[in-house]
Amino acid sequence: MADGMGCTCAAWSENECCCGVDWTSQREIDLRNELETVKSGLAARTKQAAEVTLKWRELQGELTTLRQKIDNLEPVAWKGITGDYGFIFLSFQEQPGMTPLYSLEGIKQ
Repeated sequence: MADGMGCTCAAWSENECCCGVDWTSQREIDLRNELETVKSGLAARTKQAAEVTLKWRELQGELTTLRQKIDNLEPVAWKGITGDYGFIFLSFQEQPGMTPLYSLEGIKQ
């Protein structure tokens, strides 16, 4: 109990009490409990932030790798219906018996 409730020596304050009852105000107890709740929530959020940061760095590495692979692709010229020339990057998954138009050796890991 708090606020001296349960005092058996009829004291008016903690200074007069000889029975050892808790004289901490209920407001202080509530604030301590709220602080512990906030601390545990903060710890959980900090852990989540660390996990997100780790995943972000991992994805940045993958993005860099993909950009390097794209930079290594050779452009292939094509002629459209209108006769204009454009450039596209061909990407395909090699399948058994398929003859590639060009080598993908430069981008394989």
